[in-house]
Amino acid sequence: MTHTTPHLAKRLTPCGLALLSMLVYYASLPPIGLKYLVFAAPALWTVLVKRTRDENAFDDAPKTPKSLFLLKWLARGEYRQYWFAAFLFWLATLWWVGYPHPAVRIGWLALAAYLAIYLPIFVFETRVLKNVAKIPIPIAATIAWTSCEAFRNVVMGGFSFAGLSHALYDVPIFLQLAEIGGEYLVGAWIALVGSALGVAYLAGRREPTAKGKATRIASVAIIILLANGIFGKSRLDALDELEAEMKNHSGRPLRVALLQDATQYRYPIPRELNHAVSDRYMSLAIETLQRDEPVDLIVWPEGTFYGGAYDVFFDFPRNYGPLYDYFNESNARDGQEEDGDEEESEAARDDLATVPPSEELKNEFREYFEAPSRFEARKNLFLAREALRRQRRELPALADRLQANVLLGYATVEPMLDGTVTYYNSAIYVPQPADVRDVLQNSNEVGGHSPVDEIVNDDPNAFRRYDKVDLVMFGEYVPFVQYFPKSWNIQSICAKFTLARGRGPTDVAVRTRDGDVFRLSPHICFESSIPHYVLNQTAQLKAHGSDPDALVCVSNDGWFRCGAEIDLHLATQVFRAIENRRSLLAATHGGFSAWIDAAGRIREKGARGETQVVYADAYCVKTRPLGLIRAQSGDVNLSIVVRNTGFAVLPLAVLLALGAALRRKRATKRIDTPASHTLEN
Repeated sequence: MTHTTPHLAKRLTPCGLALLSMLVYYASLPPIGLKYLVFAAPALWTVLVKRTRDENAFDDAPKTPKSLFLLKWLARGEYRQYWFAAFLFWLATLWWVGYPHPAVRIGWLALAAYLAIYLPIFVFETRVLKNVAKIPIPIAATIAWTSCEAFRNVVMGGFSFAGLSHALYDVPIFLQLAEIGGEYLVGAWIALVGSALGVAYLAGRREPTAKGKATRIASVAIIILLANGIFGKSRLDALDELEAEMKNHSGRPLRVALLQDATQYRYPIPRELNHAVSDRYMSLAIETLQRDEPVDLIVWPEGTFYGGAYDVFFDFPRNYGPLYDYFNESNARDGQEEDGDEEESEAARDDLATVPPSEELKNEFREYFEAPSRFEARKNLFLAREALRRQRRELPALADRLQANVLLGYATVEPMLDGTVTYYNSAIYVPQPADVRDVLQNSNEVGGHSPVDEIVNDDPNAFRRYDKVDLVMFGEYVPFVQYFPKSWNIQSICAKFTLARGRGPTDVAVRTRDGDVFRLSPHICFESSIPHYVLNQTAQLKAHGSDPDALVCVSNDGWFRCGAEIDLHLATQVFRAIENRRSLLAATHGGFSAWIDAAGRIREKGARGETQVVYADAYCVKTRPLGLIRAQSGDVNLSIVVRNTGFAVLPLAVLLALGAALRRKRATKRIDTPASHTLEN
């Protein structure tokens, strides 16, 4: 049976067809938001996949002028053209990346160039699975797309923004598949439906006898689309019933105030602007006192709290009590003040030679006793302790004034024993004290620090601190900076210092006025965009005996001018809620503060570019995700399985392609070998 060339292929070059597909993809995402166009992107990619090297489908396409050297160079390779089309797409989609600082424009170009490689990889994988493994195109395209998303969410720290599934983030009926296989499965569903429609289109362009096949394929695609809608409706109804039951029996929700301001930043940020923003948030927090129903928790966005006498939160990585006892003993012998503010004696300047430490103390605090200047190290430790004690009085007094527990987006400083300090991007939980007089007594303890080394703490009256683990490259840290000369003074682009990675998840126990305790799992900003990161945090908390009732995300999107980035960031948070089947409470500076329920529905959301308080009366509905399978070795999350399986597809496709090429080469040699030559002795 002969067939005609597809209509689109007659009119467009490979680059033109790829550009059309990426234009459709771009239009489906914010800021345009024609969401249902997202199915057309994989349909057009199917036309690219079906094109083979020996086709003459593009012979009639317009020729590239010789004066356009770049386009001429790109036209020499089909996959090169696909990369160029994807590169333009990512440049437009990620335009906001360069807003924080002019130097970040280089990173914007590099990121777009890197992400653009996934379109040619997708076409290559799909062709190999179709031609070598003999897998039908819709299934092959689905597997290949999932593989590309798996790589994209892990390589170089992961980047999940602008996935296929994010176009439908505000259509919850189609998103419930994320409960089983994460956003990967929703993206796979879109790729399957779209590529099936693409195959149906190609079949319809053939001779009339093939139109029946096109109708059947299109019908299957529509059935798959509707089946997901039916599944989504059933899951939404089940969660609604669970919430209604909680309302009837539990009585009271967790009342949370999520603060939001829209002040835009550009690096470097003037110190005065930071304090002005902090004062604005304090005014918003005080505004919550006027609410008829008092709130249980007030959440500040990432890095927006500069209250009290210090711009940073002081904390100790462990208990330095024995070392302070040694300092006090030395001061007593030398007639010095404990606070270390008086002029030091010669003995103190001579590394406390008059009071030799015990071997046990030297082993426990080896960094201090081996420090280049123990005098400076000791002075810094004394100053840090005084700051810590003062904050332990001021912060609970703030919670008492606001009549609520507070979660603060705050930078943390840990003084090290060698005289240096370590910085963290943190979320600090400060419980409202039952009796403010207890604060004065607790603040005088030597330790008095938040238990950062333990994942779970059952005391709802304890300070808790979560440090950001998944940092933003260049924005919060510079790779391999420790190997650069110190004279270069290289720091992160959007911070005054290089941040350290946190130790892991932290459990926060929030006590309400009625005595109920809700357990929350905080994370910070970019971490909400990485599917496996939040899933692993929840799994770790469960393994330690804490099953979080809700997720909390504190973010700062004040660098991106309230553009498409804040919509894409909100989209990632929607999927984190569904994947974990937990409500997600997001306090975002410069973006959307929002309450997203366990079904991924945005129940409350701030207005774009507005300063306001978003209130969430969350019943914290939670359920075990269908994608969490019990096994003898522990729970297995299908989303992680899908990601790991996707990792294996690309190497497998490369091996299949190499094997096919070797077989063709051997077959060619046999055909080209003369018969007389094979009969020689």
